[in-house]
Amino acid sequence: MINRSARALILVLWFASPFAAFAETEPEHIDFRPLSDIEKAKAEGLPIFLAANNDGEATNDSIMLTGYVNPKIVAYSKSFYCFLGNPMGHEANWAELGAPQDANSYYARRALSPERCAKFPGMKCQDHKDVWDELTRRGYLPANGGFVCPQHIFLLPDETEIVKDQYYDSAEELIGFFEQTIERARPIVREKMRKLMTDNSRTMLLGLVATLRPIQVEELFGLLVASGDRRNIELVESFANGDATDDVATRTAGIAALAVPGNTAMIAKLEPMLRDRNAVIRGAVLGALIKIGNTDSYEKAISHLKSEADEELAVGFVIEFEAIVKMNPGLIDDYAKITESRSNRVKAMAFIGLWSFPNHRASLDAFKTGADDRDRGVFIAAILGMGCVTDETLKTEAIETLTPLKDGRGPKKEVAELAFARISGEDKEEAYAEARQQIVRLFQPEQPQGGGRRR
Repeated sequence: MINRSARALILVLWFASPFAAFAETEPEHIDFRPLSDIEKAKAEGLPIFLAANNDGEATNDSIMLTGYVNPKIVAYSKSFYCFLGNPMGHEANWAELGAPQDANSYYARRALSPERCAKFPGMKCQDHKDVWDELTRRGYLPANGGFVCPQHIFLLPDETEIVKDQYYDSAEELIGFFEQTIERARPIVREKMRKLMTDNSRTMLLGLVATLRPIQVEELFGLLVASGDRRNIELVESFANGDATDDVATRTAGIAALAVPGNTAMIAKLEPMLRDRNAVIRGAVLGALIKIGNTDSYEKAISHLKSEADEELAVGFVIEFEAIVKMNPGLIDDYAKITESRSNRVKAMAFIGLWSFPNHRASLDAFKTGADDRDRGVFIAAILGMGCVTDETLKTEAIETLTPLKDGRGPKKEVAELAFARISGEDKEEAYAEARQQIVRLFQPEQPQGGGRRR
């Protein structure tokens, strides 16, 4: 019998080793279909994603292990019929084929069977061989070799080519191709859904929604709301609020459909969903309220942001709302209210956002209040904001606030000196700019490689 200490040691070694991956649940991946399903794509009016992926090359393995399981890519792929071509057989253990070690551990736990490809989940090797042959027949791959992989081809339902991309630069690039194709496919899908709506009763539609792809659900819900029929809108509302489904993607599609710009009647339908337990749903509702775009909807969104439990969600919408305020400065008073949030991080990000609007009474009032905050990050963001003021009347008031802080003691002294020097025209611009960058880096969300928010 293994004693307790030995059992603990085994557990430590297990979870510290690469073999712990064997016990993990395989991540969700793109659902690659057999070639015969390409006719279904045409019949259903859905876009097509073709991928060519060969063995023995690092980029091909990288996208298989990371790109094809990227959650956002997987989510977008559900609106497509997806096909993957590879000329090799993987019925034997893939480790014997010289795959990279991380790929070995990822797939080694998969049962080996002639009916299951050991490399590409959910496929038979004959399926991806057939697709490879089809890609060759279509001219995407040369019949005499010399092919370039990976390749990704995005087609409309009528097989109009939208994107043909060789190699693989990043998941973000592939996401962009999916988004581009989805937008081009929407008119085709919309007409299919218009016919579906015409040919079926509301009761029938209630049952059919679960069989539809995300893009189909989005277009159907949009048509139902656009009809103006109260019963159609109530049908969409039943999906949005969770009465008709627990599926988060379907619920968010319903919420998005209810977000009709300028339609204040939708606010009352959406507001109760801000109390949903699921942060994704609350985020969708916040986005919908912002899209409706009137004073009442903005007020509801900001009021919720001040108490939102999910900090990442709240910070993301603070950034999004700042972009809206830049296009509509009349919303600065509303935006400044976010500095009353319960979350110090949300407050700090709101102050950072107000740096873009320093010569506004609401901004200065918020900066002055924030300067008294006990949280170090919050008061630094607020005090630095006063250093941005250039309006002569407001500048005098800001200097009056900064003077006792810079002449005093404690943690506020140094940052107040920088803000005072900046607003007084002293030559400390470099130090002031560095302090701003440090506080932005501390509070803003991490950005994907190669992109990001700059100040």
